[in-house]
Amino acid sequence: MTDRQAELHRKVWRDLQKRSPQRPYQAMSPPVPPPRAGGTGTVNVPVVIGVCAGVVVLLFLAAHCDPSDGGGESTPQASDTARTDDQDTWTAPQQESGTVQDDEDPQGAPAPELGDVSGVWEGPAQGDQDWYSVRLDIAPAAGDGWSIGIDYPELGCGGTVDLTGTESGGDVLVGVERLEYGLARCTDGGDVRVHRDEAGGLYWEWISTRNHIWADLERTGEPGATIPVIPASAAGEWSGEISQTNLDDPFPVTAVLEEGSRSATLELPDSGCLGDLTLLSDQGGTLEFSLAFNDGSRCVDGTVLLVPDGAGALGYTWSSGSGPRSEGTLYAD
Repeated sequence: MTDRQAELHRKVWRDLQKRSPQRPYQAMSPPVPPPRAGGTGTVNVPVVIGVCAGVVVLLFLAAHCDPSDGGGESTPQASDTARTDDQDTWTAPQQESGTVQDDEDPQGAPAPELGDVSGVWEGPAQGDQDWYSVRLDIAPAAGDGWSIGIDYPELGCGGTVDLTGTESGGDVLVGVERLEYGLARCTDGGDVRVHRDEAGGLYWEWISTRNHIWADLERTGEPGATIPVIPASAAGEWSGEISQTNLDDPFPVTAVLEEGSRSATLELPDSGCLGDLTLLSDQGGTLEFSLAFNDGSRCVDGTVLLVPDGAGALGYTWSSGSGPRSEGTLYAD
């Protein structure tokens, strides 16, 4: 037996004693020196048997140990997929629905105290395929109730929230959305829930049988701020010749605006372009609209300013960034 084998012998002995101290092994015979060159040697059978047994034990233990902690049974690692008991194929685990249940917010904590939520609240919607913002105009109503106006500026639709009750001791407002304009662009009748979040803002949800949309809203205005709508002075059907800075000849433009709405239509007959106007603001009688042409149109979206003069005419201006500019006058048909 070489010195290395003798050292292995001692290591096996120490390891066996450490792993099973409650069952001490009988002392093994000391290692036998190797025979001299050309001589004969004797074989100590118990030693050979002991070494072999120790190696087998070490191999067994190594095969059943978790290398991360040096011993014990290995722990199965979590899988990124889930499997049902009655199928042979693997499927990704399903996320839990984000719909708020009973009196809790999405994090599972009871809704904070509602308090005074009067004012204008705005924030980006989440959970839908397109980006747009949500705007709530909340004012005190008769008794302890609230009046809620709702608007989606980029979509050109909005209306009110018909409150049907409360939850969580009155700290969660529950109602149904009733659109009053832009019905062709938005889905009417969704369930709405509004309550405070931990940061002092509002958490808003819109829920239907197919969609769940939510937003974290911040207070941006004083109570009672109104959502701009088209005034009577701008309502009607309008048309006129418009000049553009990069074109030699003027071209016709027609527009149809409805009193009390935020949305309107604009057409460029010569180009075959039809677009949607959405009222963004009414500043001193200047109506600012966003203009979005239908998909596939070769016309350019932009911003349109309409200024009623009170005498049957609308001042018209179109612009899009630093590009060309269109100006002219539209007249009531």
